[in-house]
Amino acid sequence: MKKLLLSLMMAAPVLVWSQCTTTNATSCVCLDGSSECDLLPDITASYDLLEEADETVETPGELRLSVGTPNIGHGPLRVTATDYFVCGGDTIYSPGGLAVCPDGTSPRQIINQRIYHKNGSEMTWYEVAAGTMTYHPDHGHFHTDNWGVYTLRKPIDGVTDPTEWTIVGYGTKMGFCLMDLANCASPSNYGYCREDDGTVVTNDIDNYGLGGGGYNCVVTNQGISVGYLDIYDYYLDGMSITIPEGVCNGDYYIVAEIDPFNNYLEESDNNNVIAVPITLTDQPETIESVSVAHSAGAFLGGDVLKICASEVVELSVPPIGTSYLWSNGAISNTITITESGTYSCFITRECGDVYSDTIVVEMISSEVPVITPAPVVCIGESTTLTATGDGIINWYTAEVGGTYLGSGETLETGELFENTMFYADNETQILSPIDGNVGQVNHAGSDYSTGTPYNGYEVFDAIEDLTLNSVKVYTDYPGEREIELRDASGALVTSAVVNIPSGTTVIDLGFDVPAGSNYRLGTSDSKNTDVFGDISPRLKRSSSGTEYPYTIDGLISITNSSFDETRWYYFYDWSVSGDAVFVCPSDRTGTEVEVKVCSSIGDISTLNSLDIYPNPTNGQFTVNLNTLPVSEMQITVCNVTGAQVYSTILQNPNGSVQLPVDISGVASGVYQVKLTANGKSISRSIVVE
Repeated sequence: MKKLLLSLMMAAPVLVWSQCTTTNATSCVCLDGSSECDLLPDITASYDLLEEADETVETPGELRLSVGTPNIGHGPLRVTATDYFVCGGDTIYSPGGLAVCPDGTSPRQIINQRIYHKNGSEMTWYEVAAGTMTYHPDHGHFHTDNWGVYTLRKPIDGVTDPTEWTIVGYGTKMGFCLMDLANCASPSNYGYCREDDGTVVTNDIDNYGLGGGGYNCVVTNQGISVGYLDIYDYYLDGMSITIPEGVCNGDYYIVAEIDPFNNYLEESDNNNVIAVPITLTDQPETIESVSVAHSAGAFLGGDVLKICASEVVELSVPPIGTSYLWSNGAISNTITITESGTYSCFITRECGDVYSDTIVVEMISSEVPVITPAPVVCIGESTTLTATGDGIINWYTAEVGGTYLGSGETLETGELFENTMFYADNETQILSPIDGNVGQVNHAGSDYSTGTPYNGYEVFDAIEDLTLNSVKVYTDYPGEREIELRDASGALVTSAVVNIPSGTTVIDLGFDVPAGSNYRLGTSDSKNTDVFGDISPRLKRSSSGTEYPYTIDGLISITNSSFDETRWYYFYDWSVSGDAVFVCPSDRTGTEVEVKVCSSIGDISTLNSLDIYPNPTNGQFTVNLNTLPVSEMQITVCNVTGAQVYSTILQNPNGSVQLPVDISGVASGVYQVKLTANGKSISRSIVVE
């Protein structure tokens, strides 16, 4: 009704500031009234739009909402693209664009914010980094990342900051295409733009229209002019909050946070959060029980949740109650587990109490290994370390972190030139056969990609060898598809051509997947084009309700989609099987190898140690010595008459030296091995049999 009445009103006159433009600052007004300033934007969230009943749509398990973001500052919010792209943790310079990251996901393009500066009548600008944007295949344009975060919350007595209230339901970190979709002067938008004190803003705002009013969704021209706003309606992708099962109908607040990470420079960051009351009426309140979730660091072995004693693991139930009572006496919806036992939670709700599922927890302790005391070694020598334990021994260079040196009860240190610490842990490994399901269970949100034809896929890691048994798909377009499994480089691993009817179908695949990272499960571009005329497979994808990663501990983790974590492409409720391997390491224990300059042997002052083996010998033996640097060292072997049967010179020996000697052609008897350096000698006897 409000929009209908306002649409009949005479449009307010548009005030044109002919001498306040991005090239002429003559009539532009500074916030502080001075003649020189940065003209910054001030982005808010529209309370009036979010509270309109026909702009917030509730269904069981989901709340869809429309959000407006007016600019009531003195300068435009102007975004420009760079030639730098983010892929995972790497930044890639790619002039002309980057279509896909090395792991197959969509790159994020680094963007700048252009700040306009007034100096009298002169207008200049400079740019600062402002986060990233990502190509949105469903809309065919770029969205700035992390523009808005939307949550459903319950107030906490005495807490005034809405971002600290209890979260009941989450939305995605939504990205917007920043554009001048509407203006504050239009009667149909009356009240959508307000000052912090509630005053309605129209075309009377300072510098109205600065920016031009023509920003749109192309990568080179995004922004919001002064006195304009962008609006993302409830029916668009991503504009939703997932409501957990078991939430009671009643009074809550929608909390909208705009630019939550403060990527953009504004006149004020204190007006980027609004809390709008809403009453839920369509949620199913009768449930038998709720599931207990666990944080990372735990794994399900059969019917028992196993937790490494070295891990900090939490159990939680959804925040759907007014109070919580766990079997161990804890009274919050999340508890930290420190000991084995059986856990469950009684949840008091306004619409009826409910119990959680019961979960059995087993804490797994790994004994610290015992390291045999390390010997003292001469400088430049190596040694062998030994540790024992009831599991797998792993060696490291540090007590925490450090470099992994290898596994096994013994470790060869390599040559040492100073006192050195070595550390070992004892790793317990548990093999658990898995036959389970993973991934988004059911389709949620809008149905198909709506922009340029797009063929998406899911990205996952096979932690161990596994079999992908089956997946579920939804479609209104019957026909053949070729389902493809590709590796991180895009190479085809295996595929299957299947004929999919209309409706919901479970497809048997039987794909054997070797352990590896960044696999891609998708469909064939060429097959889709042959059947449907373009690369889109005409399978339903989700635009809401995603909660990456989807994991079966120790076996598989679905980490992302080809677009980002707000999408789920085509394949639901994966059935997988395999043997998961879980490891629980002990704390590390260490030993120090003492390295010293050894006393000289005999008259050779540089010689630290000398060993000849085997002795007796068949004529083949090794001279093992350790020496300080010396220009040369002669080694000879003489018989009992003093005749030489072997001689060699070592040039610049330093540290440990192993010299193989072969005199196997000589007669049996006693021989003298003599080392000579700097005119001094030392001899050892050896018996040839």
